[in-house]
Amino acid sequence: RCSMKTHITRLIEHMIWADNIHWGMFNSDEKYLRDKQLFEKLFHIHFVQFAFLNIVTKTPLERKRPTDFTPESLHELATSTGKKLLDFVKNLEATDLEERFIIPWFRDALDGFPLSDCLNQVAMHSHYHRAQNATRFRELGGTPQMTDFIWWAFQSKKDQQA
Repeated sequence: RCSMKTHITRLIEHMIWADNIHWGMFNSDEKYLRDKQLFEKLFHIHFVQFAFLNIVTKTPLERKRPTDFTPESLHELATSTGKKLLDFVKNLEATDLEERFIIPWFRDALDGFPLSDCLNQVAMHSHYHRAQNATRFRELGGTPQMTDFIWWAFQSKKDQQA
């Protein structure tokens, strides 16, 4: 049985791994980064990760748009945000996961959401939109790579045994 902190840490580790795989698919052919639908979804994935990081670290958030980023600067944002999220999660105490946060786009949730839900949302939201991008990769003639959590867990286990 694993603790909530361990579970969330694994979700964020998987998110970072899957984001790296995802970026590898984008970088395999320039047509993918030029595709407006793919790039806007990629921006959305990483800006939401960045927004939640800012919310849970109580850092002011400045609104951005896809046109504010080049592929390189978006990749830098993705990499730095993933690292900061993982560092944040690894430094939590179990009781920190109960702290409540107001999510600006859910103003009706007056008492906010526990940190554990916020961090779960970051990972699940990212996975959801990577799957949408996988469909678009296929439409453009590509073959998306596997980014499922269970595949990551299997690969991690194999790597530990090697």
